[in-house]
Parts: sequence; structure tokens; C-alpha cells
Amino acid sequence: MTASILIVDDHAVIAASLVMALRSQGFETVVAADAEDLSLEAVLDTARSIDANIVLLDLYLGGDRLGVPMIAPLVELGAKVLLFTASAEPPLMVAGLRAGAEAVVDKAMSFEKVVATLRLLADGGKLIPSDEREALIEALDQRSACERERLRLFAELTDREGHVLRRLIAGDSPKQIARDGAISLSTVRRHVEGILRKLDVNSQREALGKARAAGWPTDPAPGR
Repeated sequence: MTASILIVDDHAVIAASLVMALRSQGFETVVAADAEDLSLEAVLDTARSIDANIVLLDLYLGGDRLGVPMIAPLVELGAKVLLFTASAEPPLMVAGLRAGAEAVVDKAMSFEKVVATLRLLADGGKLIPSDEREALIEALDQRSACERERLRLFAELTDREGHVLRRLIAGDSPKQIARDGAISLSTVRRHVEGILRKLDVNSQREALGKARAAGWPTDPAPGR
């Protein structure tokens, strides 16, 4: 099987660099989708134009766009899809594999391993045997369920309660939070009471301990 590779990434410079690097390794047909138009229609048109049989598809395509919805249509065109990402949440990895992706590839993987992976696919090889694939999906599903349960109580916090808890975790006092937010101290204390009740704890210290143990918040804290 001759490799005809399509790279779908919202970072044009990264995609262009990868195109040149892969061509230097002997892959003759390597094309990057237009980073300015990564609509499904545009990507499929590009895939058809080069008869792509391997697609390196970025999981996150900028903003709220994900690459997962593109997997099934690309597979229907006859392409083997590698979901390429620097970080992925288990539910998205499961969704990608179930949609037909050959594998989820870490962007931190060495270039030599990327080349070896592409050559294996080009030669008709499989990255993950069917039984291992199902086991991986099941393991990721279980991990997702554990993650949801671990963070379930925190999902019940209001935006304001979440903000107050973040500030407490950062070491700010209720007085500082009230002053910075131009709200009364009693309002902050009311939010703290809501936090304690929803997390089923009796003190701020317990709330902070529970948050740290759960790895909450899972996203970077916004500026104060």
C-alpha cells in the first residue's frame, strides 16, 4: 500500500513542518489540510483529492471544535485515521476509537516512532489487535466512570461557589475574596456554606482536602 497522508491540524506551521519532515523520510504524498478551513466538507474534499489512505487528525481543532466527528467519514473514504493529540480525556479517546480511529497517538511521541507507525499502516499492518482494542476501550470507559464519580460532587457547585473554592485553594481568605469581588463578606460566607453542604464536609479545611484529593479543579484557575 502506497502512503498518501493527510495532516489535519489547526496549527498551520506545525502541519507544514510535519509535511516536510515526512517527505524527507520518503513519504511522497503528504498534504496538510487548510488550517483556515477545517470544516468537514473541506477536509473530506482534500482527502478525496489526494486519495488519502492515512490521516493524522488533531483531536482539538481550535475553539470548541473536535476532530472526532471527522473520523467516521474519513474511514468511509478508506482512510486509516490516527487521532493525534498532546492531551486527551478518556471519554474523547473512547469516542475516537469507537468512531474508527486506528489509535490515539501522543504528540510527544518521538518523530522516529511516528514514522515507524505510518510505515506500519502503509504496509497494511494494524496498530492494535481487535481484542486489545476492545480491552483498551473498556479500560478507558472504566477510567472515565471513576473520573466522573470522583468529580461528581464538584459538578454540583454553582459558578460562584466554584470561583470561591478556587480562591480558597489559592490561599485567599473570605475577606480577600469579598474585597476583590466587590461583594459582602456575608455573601462569600454563604457561598462557603453552600460548598461545605454540597461536598458533604464540615469545614473549609476538609473542603480543601477533598478538592486536592479529587484533583479539582481539573482546568487551570482563571486570573483573580
